[in-house]
Parts: sequence; C-alpha cells; structure tokens
Amino acid sequence: MPTSRQCRIRIGERSPRLVVAVLGCLVILTAAAAATSCSSTASSSVSGGATQTATDWTNAGLPGWDSAAIDPAAKGFRSMSKISCPTSTFCMAVTWHGDSYRFVHGMWLKAQQVVTSGSDRLLQAVSCPTASFCMAVGDNHEAYGYSNGQWSAGSVISRGSLASVSCPSSTHCIASDNLGGVTTYVDGSWSQSISVDPGTTADPVTGSIVSCPSTSFCAAVDGNGAAFIYSDGSWSSPQQIDVNTGSSVEPTNIMLALSCPSSSFCMAVDQGGNAFTYSNGGWTQSSLSFPPNVTATGTLLNDVSCPTSNNCLVTSPQGYVFSYSQGEWGVGQKLNNSNGLRSISCPIVGFCIADSTGGESFRFTGSVAATPPTTAPSIPAVESCTNQPGDTVERPPMIAFGCGATNASVQNISWSSWSNTQALGIGTYTANTCVPDCAQGSSASEQAQVVLTRPGTYLGSVVFQAIVVTPVGGAQPVQSVTGEAGSGWGAL
Repeated sequence: MPTSRQCRIRIGERSPRLVVAVLGCLVILTAAAAATSCSSTASSSVSGGATQTATDWTNAGLPGWDSAAIDPAAKGFRSMSKISCPTSTFCMAVTWHGDSYRFVHGMWLKAQQVVTSGSDRLLQAVSCPTASFCMAVGDNHEAYGYSNGQWSAGSVISRGSLASVSCPSSTHCIASDNLGGVTTYVDGSWSQSISVDPGTTADPVTGSIVSCPSTSFCAAVDGNGAAFIYSDGSWSSPQQIDVNTGSSVEPTNIMLALSCPSSSFCMAVDQGGNAFTYSNGGWTQSSLSFPPNVTATGTLLNDVSCPTSNNCLVTSPQGYVFSYSQGEWGVGQKLNNSNGLRSISCPIVGFCIADSTGGESFRFTGSVAATPPTTAPSIPAVESCTNQPGDTVERPPMIAFGCGATNASVQNISWSSWSNTQALGIGTYTANTCVPDCAQGSSASEQAQVVLTRPGTYLGSVVFQAIVVTPVGGAQPVQSVTGEAGSGWGAL
C-alpha cells in the first residue's frame, strides 16, 4: 500500500483523461500533459521498457524556468550534445557517450544505449519531427533511427564525421559532415554524400550545421563563417556571413548552431557572441550582450532554437540565456550559476528544454520577450594604448595594432554608428609590408571597414574587446583581434 507521498503512474493509457486518487494524492493525466502533486517518489513505465523515478522540478530562480536533475546516478547526461523536442510532451537527448534520454510528459527516463560497439561513440546531433521518429548521427560516420521506442543499428552514411542532422518529416532527413558533405534520407534509405561546402576542414568542430523546416528548404552554416541555402533541389554556393575571424588561438566565426522555423527565417550563432538572422533572402548580424560589468571570454554561445520567426532562445557556456522577440535581442540573463548551458529545443512559443554541463535539465514555460537590462548599459569605448585605468576613447580617429610598434593602424576613422553592442566605421588601413624586414619595409594603404564588438569590462571601464578590419572591396579581413582589451591594440 503506497504512503501518502507515493503514487504510481502509468503514462500512455488509451483513456484521454485518467484521474486517480490515492490516500490524499491527486494525479491527472491528459493527452497533452501529466501533472502531479506528489511526484517525490513516483515511478513510471513507458513504451521501450525504460523506467525512471519521476522528475522533481524546482524553481530555477529565473521567471518561467525550473530545473531538475537527470538520472543523477549516471554520468552520461553530463556529456549531452543535443536535444530535440517535437512537442511539449516529448524530447530526445543524445550524449557524447552514445546514449539517449527521453523526456515524456514532464519526466526524464533512464538512458537507452544507442551506439553499442566501437571506440568512437560520440553522438553529435539528433532530430525528431515527431514523438515516434528520431534520427541521430555521430562521429563514427553512422546514423541511427529511433522508432517504436527502440533505436536501430547504425548505418555508415558518410566518409566524414557527422556533425548535424535535421528531419522535417519521418521520411526525410538531411545530415551534414565535417568534410563539407550532405547526405539525404528518403523513405528509409540514405543517398550518397555530395559536397556542398568545399571550404570545410576535417575538424569536427567546424563541420556544417543544417536546419530544414521542410523537404524543399534547408540552410547550413559552417566553421568558417559561411552559409548555404538548399532550395528547388540544389544547394547554393557559400556566402560569407561572419567575418569576425578573431585570432588563430580564439577564432570567433565558428558557427555553432542554426534554427530555421520556416523557409523565410533562420537564426544562427557563432562562438564569438554574434547572431545572424536570415530574412528576405539575406543575412544580418547582431551582437548579443551580457549584463553590464560582466566580462565573458572563450566560447560565448552554444545553441539556438526558434519556434517562430519572432521568438528565439540562445544558451551560453557561461550559464546565460538570451531571448529574441519581435526583432530585438534582450540582455543575457543568468539561468545557471553552477554550470554552463548547452543545447536547447523549443517546439512552441512558451516551452523549451535546455541542459547544462552539470547533468541538469532546465524547462521554460513562460513567455519569450527581449529582456532589457535592469540598468541602462554603459556605452563602450576603446582602451587607449597607454593601457592605464580609465584611459579610454569613444569614437577614436585612429586605432593602432601593436601599440608600441605601430606597424599597422586604421586612421581617419569616420564612425557611422556607436551603440552599447557594436560600432561601425570607415577609415584608412595602413600597414608596414615588412619587406625585407619591418625596419626597412614600406607602407601600403587601403580603405577599410572597422567593426567593434564584444563589450566588456577592463580596468574598470566598459570597452569593446573585439575588432575586425575588412577592406571595403570585400576581401578577407586584414586585421582581426578578439580578446581582452589591452592585448595589443588600442586608440591613439
């Protein structure tokens, strides 16, 4: 006989509404959701044989969000790579350990093994167009289908390590790899891989990410800042949309995530803190802002999910979540104080599931709105080459690279805009050819665009921490520095 805090629940009954009263506990199950006032020690059984102690959700401290641990006895979810939620009552998560977890009617179920053999078990992505069908792909070149509660054996579908998969229906999927190839799944069979991204390197981190809202339209972005569009049965040539190359140590134009709710709207994010909106056939860039006096370094964004063209949510490794609503980005809000946030999936407006690096799941059941900062943000400036506290310049006419030995600089800068997230200007870029050496070299000049991004705090002042200088003709950037101010460039 269960106690007053124990209720046994079975999900998936044919009855559309089931009410059970057990010694003062009331449990209500409907086709849309399951709720209980006594879930502390409840257990559930679902198709596929997986069982799990009922998930205890607690307030996460941010309006609209709550959190829960996922199978705390297991380590697999701590290495989770991707979540896909086709509805608010079903999600599938895959891990870098080759496992999967299902979210069913508010509860997470224990892990199912997907990759059963081999040393490389990293699953990089999963896509579920319905609760009864999912497709997962991994580093081992294989794809795995989920149907009727079970995973199929893997099928080798590509020469490269698979980086992404998107399934607009249970009979159609597109998978992309780290060699620039894409493979199409139609009615149970995979096609031969074709090359659409010749600029992709063999690094799994820089593999193409694909998102397909329908069988006739897909978009893809890669680790070099390029975008591709699939329409009318063919892929477009690469279009460079992210010129924020950063440095060789910390590149910022590696595109990490993409979400396309329709053929007329997509949102992509790079690891440097920038978002790229696809609308009306073109791409525009925005810089996401952390709260004032917060300096973030390294990879700044991880994932994005957009249920509609007016609503998106973005996660960051620093534990922040960013909201996009009606064309505006809100300042990041701290959701997780202990660990970073990884993947996020939002099947509808007002519901999302995200995960953290510490084995937690976060559930959003609020309204998506661009949240303004609690106080007006300071307008960033440029740190002076003196590198002294408080010595900053807003709209400087000259920026030098190397400061002490100014072998390169942008002079006579005319600033067209200067906001709390980004500054744009045009100036004359002059650099020493250093031929035969810098002491004897001559100078060459050309007109160039200057873009300042990544505001943060340095020596007590709010300053821009990234600069990209690109010739007006559209060639590759001639100077690109990302990192803490004072790292070798500044105003003169």
